[in-house]
Amino acid sequence: MSKKTANRTLALALLLALLAWAPRPALAQRDEADSLEAQCGQLLRDLSLLYEQGQYVQMAAAAESRPNQCRYSREEKALIFRLLASAYYELDEQELANFAFYSYLRKNPHARPSGLDPLPFTKAFENFTVRPQFALTFRAGLSVPRFLVQKTYPIWEAADYGQAYQGYPTLTTEILLRWTFSRFSSLYLGQMPLSTISYGRTIESASSGFRLEYEETREYFTFPLLFELSPMRWRLRPSVQFGFFVSYLLNDRIDLDSYARTQAEDGTSSWVLASTATQQMQLDNAARLYFGLAYGVELAYRIGSYELLLGARNLTQPYDLHAYESRFQDQDFLFSHAYVHDTAPVSTWNYYLGLSFTFKHKVKYSYGRILNARVLENQLQYLNF
Repeated sequence: MSKKTANRTLALALLLALLAWAPRPALAQRDEADSLEAQCGQLLRDLSLLYEQGQYVQMAAAAESRPNQCRYSREEKALIFRLLASAYYELDEQELANFAFYSYLRKNPHARPSGLDPLPFTKAFENFTVRPQFALTFRAGLSVPRFLVQKTYPIWEAADYGQAYQGYPTLTTEILLRWTFSRFSSLYLGQMPLSTISYGRTIESASSGFRLEYEETREYFTFPLLFELSPMRWRLRPSVQFGFFVSYLLNDRIDLDSYARTQAEDGTSSWVLASTATQQMQLDNAARLYFGLAYGVELAYRIGSYELLLGARNLTQPYDLHAYESRFQDQDFLFSHAYVHDTAPVSTWNYYLGLSFTFKHKVKYSYGRILNARVLENQLQYLNF
């Protein structure tokens, strides 16, 4: 064999050796992960078997020897805590049993006793209360404004026509965070991303032949802060809400359609002069910040961590922080008509449907602290997973 051929053979052998060696770490890690997963799964089956056989001490020891690398799902953790609580109640280890039961309810806040559970485990439900603590709510519905005062329109700088506005329904949405801090009370804080108030009125004067169709649209960002009273543990729970809100005006648009008719004579004949005008304007000098009161009622039906909502809420602006006045004119053939637009308080009713999702619950022991964690710290380390 020549030297050149020997070098090629050696290079090929080295390449084959590298290819054979390279996958080994990955395969070894995969085998190790599979082995750990199998070991953790076997532990769950062993705990259930030992509990069914009444070997409670051995079951607790098996749970304590759990590998730290086990990554159980929320449901699997709840099952382990349920088995441990039942076993400790059977062993009359009240503090350990209460802690395991407390941990079980934190993983499964909607748990309810069943006829298959042992009596001490079933009675433990009477010593603990579970209530929602933080929830995210979304509501959507119709907003119907109603004006508390009338507005005055001077026509031809002479006559006043007091006319109330007619509110038009608009779509409204809101996103709120609910913090439940007691069994009967919650606090809402959030935002109505874009709320719209639309209203208008047709003003007619038969004697002068003048008609004005006025429509105004206001767009707001609204930030409500609401306090709620409700029995939080009921599946179907009514509630009363009250609080205040701050609104920031983004846009105020006015649409005007006016018609004026005037009869003229020259001594020998008479004729009618008529004009029609359409205007659209932005009130740049409008107030930007509004403050008001809110109150309403709501009915919620709980399904697990979700609630279906049905309710009505009133938002009332008792006054504007910065009142404003805008004047504009409309010119026809013979006359110049002046109108005055004054700020008016608005009472808005929102009728809505909603959905609430509770992402955190609070579990409370009825008799104070569950246990002294410092004393039992070594015993409870394996429960904190």
